[in-house]
Amino acid sequence: MTDNSQLISAATYKSVFVNTPAGVAVLDHLHRLYYDNDSFHKDPYVHARNAGRRDVVRHILVQLGIAEKPQEQGDAHE
Repeated sequence: MTDNSQLISAATYKSVFVNTPAGVAVLDHLHRLYYDNDSFHKDPYVHARNAGRRDVVRHILVQLGIAEKPQEQGDAHE
């Protein structure tokens, strides 16, 4: 698989997740499973997995214009 993540436009996300009943259902399912829930867990590995899942759903929502893009954090070495 090639890295073409910069080539996929917001319109492509909309055609998949907004313009089809199946896409709407899948997005709703992902939203309920991974975005609406708190990602915190005392086990750092479980927490990281939960946060990663939530971040993927957030990315989709940002592409659809539903969520705001998270603020970029500065480099910790600065």
